[in-house]
This record gives sequence, structure tokens and C-alpha cells, in this order.
Amino acid sequence: MSPELEAVTKSAEIMPRMLLTIYAANGVIFRFVANDNQDLAFEGNTYISVEIKRGEIKTTVEGDKEQVSLTMSNRWQQWAAYIANNGTTLKYKKCVIQEVYLDHLEEGPVWLFEGILNSLKTTIAEFSCVVERDTVDFSQEGPNMDYGPTCQFIYKGADNRCRSTSSLPTCDGTVSACTERGNITRFGGHPSTPNQMVIRS
Repeated sequence: MSPELEAVTKSAEIMPRMLLTIYAANGVIFRFVANDNQDLAFEGNTYISVEIKRGEIKTTVEGDKEQVSLTMSNRWQQWAAYIANNGTTLKYKKCVIQEVYLDHLEEGPVWLFEGILNSLKTTIAEFSCVVERDTVDFSQEGPNMDYGPTCQFIYKGADNRCRSTSSLPTCDGTVSACTERGNITRFGGHPSTPNQMVIRS
């Protein structure tokens, strides 16, 4: 990570918040924002404020799955009522975990984890589960990530992953070029990765 980007991410003004989206049965979608004292309007949807604790990503003993534990408060009445009446139907439903920076919502969400709900438990006060995904399911879609010293995003590309608003016509994808264009927070490269690696045996 470049010194410029590291300074931005450590800035006191930047406040990350976890977003949790649960795709329940019959087209019902629940959206929550973690560790905040008010709901969040984001990308046309309302995320309900609720206390959520997330564990670290772990791999099963067999090595075929990755898992993340979640514990969430039942204080929101609509969610508590749904859990009471339909909680068992949430098993194997899709769950997406993302993160946003409240002072930079225009940058969009950062994808953290996606999988299905399992090991559901509920009490009068909280709901807990494990979100898991197969690591051997090659048909599962995921974000493409290239590891190199220059930015992986196409400058002002049609997929809008770059999101640069600079008037400069081209960019060579380096850290200095992204800084010059005021787009360092969207830099998608890994400057510590060497351009070439020679392996001798």
C-alpha cells in the first residue's frame, strides 16, 4: 500500500461500517449496517442500524469451505418477528458482507465475503449464524483481482471501477499517476509486487 493511500485509510474522518445483506425466502431482502446509531441510506436502499459482531475468516478442517461467524442483535422488531416465524427458512440463504466508508459513500462498497447461512441459532436477544462458501466450487462467481504494481482498473473504463473524474485523457496506472489525478483512494494496484520474478532451480 502506498504511503498516500495508507494515510487516507488511517484518517480520523474515514469511518468504515459493515453492511450485511441477507436474501431470505420469497424475494425478501434484509439490509443492516453494523455498529452505527442510525439507519443508512445507500445506493437506493435503507440499511437498518443494528449491532453486529463478525468473526475472522476461517477454513474448515477439511479445507473445502471458508466460514465467517456473525452475531446480531434482535432489537429490530421486524427482524425479530421474521426470525420467530421463519427463522429456519434462512438456512442456506445467500448472505453478502461488505464495507463502506461513511465519509466516502461515493466510492461504493468494498466486498468482504459472500456465502450461505448455516448453523443458525437464536435467543430472545440475538441471532447468530455462520456464513460459509465452498472453496472448491469453481462455478462460483467472485470479483476478479489482478496482482501487479500498476492499477488493475481500466482508466475511466465502462465498468466504472476506476471512477476517475480527472480531465487528463490517459493514465499509466502507476501510484503517482493516480495521485496526480486525485484518485488514489481507488488505486487498484499492489506497488510492492515486482514486475518480473526469476526463479532458478
